Amino acid sequence: STTTFLYNLWKANAASATTEISNIVKNDIILVKTGQDLTYNIYILKIENVVINTAAGNHNDYIQFAYKGKDN
Repeated sequence: STTTFLYNLWKANAASATTEISNIVKNDIILVKTGQDLTYNIYILKIENVVINTAAGNHNDYIQFAYKGKDN
């Protein structure tokens, strides 16, 4: 629950980081490092809901999530 923990978690798993994630489902936990120029840019996301709108031509899919991290 500290920023040191998040940093160490990122450091241990950074080699397997990807720029895209597919097949995201509810309750997934995702470690994210943003590309922003922030003092601290590592967050944990918990996927709370995935909504896929299947109507033809509908591009209104979305993911709801909660996050924890240290904001500037």
